[in-house]
Parts: sequence; C-alpha cells; structure tokens
Amino acid sequence: MKRQYVIIAASVPTLTVVVFMFDPITIALIIKGLLALGGAAAVTGAVVHITRLTLTEVLNWFQSHRHLSANDKELIGVTIKEAIQDGKYVIVQGVFNNRTARMVESRKIMADQIDDELARKHTYRKRVVYELS
Repeated sequence: MKRQYVIIAASVPTLTVVVFMFDPITIALIIKGLLALGGAAAVTGAVVHITRLTLTEVLNWFQSHRHLSANDKELIGVTIKEAIQDGKYVIVQGVFNNRTARMVESRKIMADQIDDELARKHTYRKRVVYELS
C-alpha cells in the first residue's frame, strides 16, 4: 500500500482552502529541487524581520504573489521552517515551480514568535504547501 501525506492549506478571503495529498516521491522531488539550489536560504530574495509572524501574514504574502501563478499552474506556495537561530524562528516562504524545481520568488523571515496556527502547521512538517490559484 502506498503511503500518502496530507498537507492542509488554510484560507483568507479569496484564497482557497485546499488539502494536498502527496506521495513520498513528490515530497522528495520538492525537497530535491530546493536542495539543488543550495538549500532554501540560498534562493531567498529578501530577509524580513518580524516580531510575531502569523498565518494571516503568510497567506497575505501569497495573495500578493498570486499574479505569478496566473499563467502557470505548476506554481505552488511553500513555507519551510528552517531552524531556530538565536531564539528566533527562521522560515523561508516562497513560490515554487514544480516543473522546473526552482523558486520563482521567495523571502526569508526571522521572527521572534509565530502564532499558534502557523506553529501547528509546522509541528510535524518542515515544509507546508499552499495552493496559489
């Protein structure tokens, strides 16, 4: 029997709630694509310092980057909880192209705190995937 993993995307107005089912091979391809670029930190365009990062802030950033996926359905949103450095959360957020295995747009977030919703999403997963359409 093939194992499947569930990744849930939350919603804000005009952003769809989606449940993604990925098999381990698809997850491995996403991770491989990120690592091929030298790790998530290497593809990050900007470093943002935020006192308290919320799921709403994450979803609003994806909302503001929806135009990237207008003509390309292979684009997905992703957040990657890298580590805790000096007591701060380090999260990479970006738009990832499944076809080319490349980040199209990304940012690195240094946050003193993250809200409960975002923390729950990353409790057992380093990477969370979001639908952009």
